[in-house]
Amino acid sequence: MNYKSFVFLVSKESVSRPNLALGTVYLDFLDEMRPDLADKLRDSPHDPYNKKEVPIEAEQLVEREWDDNTEYQGCD
Repeated sequence: MNYKSFVFLVSKESVSRPNLALGTVYLDFLDEMRPDLADKLRDSPHDPYNKKEVPIEAEQLVEREWDDNTEYQGCD
């Protein structure tokens, strides 16, 4: 799965779970698929949890370190 597909799934899931902030859905999905990157964001200045929007710095970090050629936990 590439990063763009990940963002699409987060967006789709966010629509189906309107009671959760987008940042919460983003971090939850990231924790399932790339726990290493979720750990880098968690408790950092760019932690998206409980935020209406995902900070651009968080997205930049994840996109920069995402590896499309490797399968991760939670991916088919």
